[in-house]
Amino acid sequence: MKKTFHIYGSTAATWATTTETRDLGELLKLLQADKMPFNLWYVPLPHDADYEIRMYAPAVEGAIYLGTVQPEKTKQRIKTMAELEAESTDGFRNN
Repeated sequence: MKKTFHIYGSTAATWATTTETRDLGELLKLLQADKMPFNLWYVPLPHDADYEIRMYAPAVEGAIYLGTVQPEKTKQRIKTMAELEAESTDGFRNN
């Protein structure tokens, strides 16, 4: 049975939708691969419907903005003051 809606996602570089063979989890993985923030919309049309995109968003009556996702960037450990002082090249010391 063909779905009467789909989820549309876009970054500044690419866009993709859920389809009959791509579920929401797969869509999220695809969009997160660029490591860029992306926006998601619920679009009340089948995934293969023709519609206009304006400013990275579907121009469809009834489309609902779901939000922006910020993919997790490489986690960097916060350094202690002692580590910063040990790495200092300008003689900085916190007295």
